Amino acid sequence: MFKLKKILEVSVLAGLKQKESFKRFGLSIPKGVLLYRPPGCAKTTIAKCLATAANMTFIATSDSLVGRRGLGRSSNAGDVQLRILSTLLTEMDGIIPATCENAHIIVVAATNRPDMVDDALMRPPL
Repeated sequence: MFKLKKILEVSVLAGLKQKESFKRFGLSIPKGVLLYRPPGCAKTTIAKCLATAANMTFIATSDSLVGRRGLGRSSNAGDVQLRILSTLLTEMDGIIPATCENAHIIVVAATNRPDMVDDALMRPPL
């Protein structure tokens, strides 16, 4: 747990608190973080703590939202899942930096099945 805390402090929180130092070294604040481990190992708690430490809003969802496309699901479930994934990707693409330099949006996701996360959600930001 200590190692994870240190990684998040250096890669996320330090970038938010010391923007000029990050720029000087050619570093950028990550646009997203994916936490993955087996169920019950405090992924959501870590995400909440990260949001609190960064003074950001935390929005949790407890039901699975999207999965990997094309896994041979039944037609209705696959159609719904594809529409949800498309909507989520559209919304994420629509997130543009605010005019204020101090505003940052970081997406933090947690899963126990990283193999089920669609590749489009893992793509680098534009």
